[in-house]
Amino acid sequence: MNLQGKELVSLSTQRSARALMATAFVVVLAKHYAVLPSDLELVGVTISQTAVSGSIFWVVGFQAINHIVHWYGDYQSLKGWNSKEKVNGIARIGAGSALLTKLDKALESIDVLRTSRDLGTEPEKNRSDKLDTIKAELLALKPSIKSFQAFGAFYFFGWFLAFPLTLAILAISLP
Repeated sequence: MNLQGKELVSLSTQRSARALMATAFVVVLAKHYAVLPSDLELVGVTISQTAVSGSIFWVVGFQAINHIVHWYGDYQSLKGWNSKEKVNGIARIGAGSALLTKLDKALESIDVLRTSRDLGTEPEKNRSDKLDTIKAELLALKPSIKSFQAFGAFYFFGWFLAFPLTLAILAISLP
């Protein structure tokens, strides 16, 4: 998902989420189906099940912390754009460049209308028609902005924060 033509979630956060979810998912499946090895032999060294279980905590825990650090960096970056001074708050919604372009064109039309009004070059009826058209375009953007807002919140807070961390907690807490 894009925010003003740029990725909402950085590549490093995407990678850390993918690594955390893959590791945690494998651990959850292994614990659920009881396929953790009783003793693991690696390069001639026998590793006990207790050591394997203990290492799961540290590996998943480290990946979770790594992901939180990356996600928080993206959050701080997004928070800088989450400002009411931005085009009527649209930057915080994550609507992307296409929506902002539409808004810019509508605002430009309003400026042209104001200029022509000041110069007295356009009849009153044409001005009224243009204002009605611009108002209709802006009103049509409201539903699409709300859908972007809902999906943006799910994408950023749900898919890249809640889901990976829930899976990590599940992987660590299962016996």
